[in-house]
Amino acid sequence: MNELMNYKIKVARITRYTFILLFIFLIGVFTPYYQIFAGLVIGGAVSLVNMLYTARKVDKLGEIAVKIGDGDKPNYASTGTLTRIALSVLAVLVALQFPEYFNVYSTIIGLFVAQLVTVVDSILEKEKN
Repeated sequence: MNELMNYKIKVARITRYTFILLFIFLIGVFTPYYQIFAGLVIGGAVSLVNMLYTARKVDKLGEIAVKIGDGDKPNYASTGTLTRIALSVLAVLVALQFPEYFNVYSTIIGLFVAQLVTVVDSILEKEKN
C-alpha cells in the first residue's frame, strides 16, 4: 500500500508542477511571442491530459491485476495508446490550422512538458534520498 500512496503522491506532485509551468506559459501569451507560448500552452495541456489519462489507466490495470490474483475474471484493459496519440495529433492539427495563433514547433515541444517534469522530479527525488 505504501508504494501505491507514493505513486499517487508523485502523480499529484507532477500535476502540480505541470500546472505551474502551464501558468507561466499562459503569462507568456501576453508577450510579443504569443504564438510560441500559445503553442506551448496547448501542447502542455495535452501533455498533462495524456499523463493523467495514463495514470488512470495504470490504476485500472493495477485493479485488474488484483482481481486476477483473487481468481476473478478480469475486464478488458488497455493502456489507451491510441487515445493519447489522437489527442497529440489533434493538438498539432489545431496548430497547423491556425498558424497565426499557434507555433507548430512549440506545440510539439509542449507535448513533452509532462515527461520533462517527470524526469526532473525523479532526479530531484533521487538526490533528496
